[in-house]
Amino acid sequence: MLYDPHLDIFLKVAEAGSFSKAAAELYITPSAVIKQINLFEKDLDIRLFDRSPRGLTLTAAGVSLREDAAAAMSVCNEAVLRAREAMRKEEELIRIAVSPMTPIDPLRELLPSIMQVEPNLHYQIIPFDDREYSPEMICGNLGKTIDIVVSVLDQKRLKQLGCEGYPLYEESLGICMSPSHPLASFDCLSAEQLRGYRLMLLKEGTLGVVDQVRAFLTSGFPEVELVDVDHYSIETYNQCHTSNDLLLSVLQLNSIHPMIKIIPVENAVQAPLGIIYSAEKSPNVRRFLKAVEQVHRLKGEQK
Repeated sequence: MLYDPHLDIFLKVAEAGSFSKAAAELYITPSAVIKQINLFEKDLDIRLFDRSPRGLTLTAAGVSLREDAAAAMSVCNEAVLRAREAMRKEEELIRIAVSPMTPIDPLRELLPSIMQVEPNLHYQIIPFDDREYSPEMICGNLGKTIDIVVSVLDQKRLKQLGCEGYPLYEESLGICMSPSHPLASFDCLSAEQLRGYRLMLLKEGTLGVVDQVRAFLTSGFPEVELVDVDHYSIETYNQCHTSNDLLLSVLQLNSIHPMIKIIPVENAVQAPLGIIYSAEKSPNVRRFLKAVEQVHRLKGEQK
């Protein structure tokens, strides 16, 4: 409680008019009641009762406190109820990390149906800057400051980071470039056309699908210069735009940079997009994922 529990004993004594009667109603000894009232008066530095052989009488201060106590207790009880409601809402909150590189788009189509399945779950968007947060940092915050993030899945990599992933669909990899690039006029590209150019891509071991592309180009097209990138951010796309470099990306990210064109490639590798969450799932995340699975399965059956 927010108020002093001695207040309950004081009100009971004031109502009963004696320590012994109050003790009987409280199921404690009269000496325990007297001790609690004495401590209460000492803490407040206020004399609440006049004691005489004829019994107890409230002092003027005691009368004032009794009149105000009911209102104070009501305010405190309401505050506790509001705090409990806030805690309940927090327990039913799904915090979604969103950045230019990890938009919510793959999940957007499912969310209205998920909200129908789990109407009591609430959602909060947690924005972050890709320049400051690496995938390792994001995964490290899952289950702490955020609950889920939508991105490309690599189950082996996720396991190393203590995370799990639920796949939603697959998206083809494509090649990003400035609209003024010599290859920008093509509707589709082949690996042969990449000869002589620099291609930026995630460093080896970051994503399995990117490693497949790396192995393919290294073995068959050594003329393509591969440039390692720790992780993608807007600055990576800015570099792609201002230089003659190419950038390997998923087609789903075609709206990230207004001055970047993404072109599909022949026999493109498919990258799984989905929901990433901590391996130690909280109850609210379990409820959310169960709803996602139900809605996702139903959508697949309807296609």
